[in-house]
Amino acid sequence: MEKLSDIEKERAEFADFSLTLYHSLKAFGLSNQTAYYQYCPMAFNQKGAFWISETNKIQNPYFGEAMIDCGETKETLN
Repeated sequence: MEKLSDIEKERAEFADFSLTLYHSLKAFGLSNQTAYYQYCPMAFNQKGAFWISETNKIQNPYFGEAMIDCGETKETLN
């Protein structure tokens, strides 16, 4: 991701990474930690996108400061 210069491409890579990480966490679990699978319905022209967070507080990585609290927690992972 760090080699990309286009923020939209970076966001797409982040969304792909988040999905892969989610499937890994579901398959292998977490050891003594909790993670939150969060969702922004407005990302990618209303198609939506997920991310993994270590806190339940929404801090949307797709819109940054413009809409930092847009989204919701869809699943708690243990």
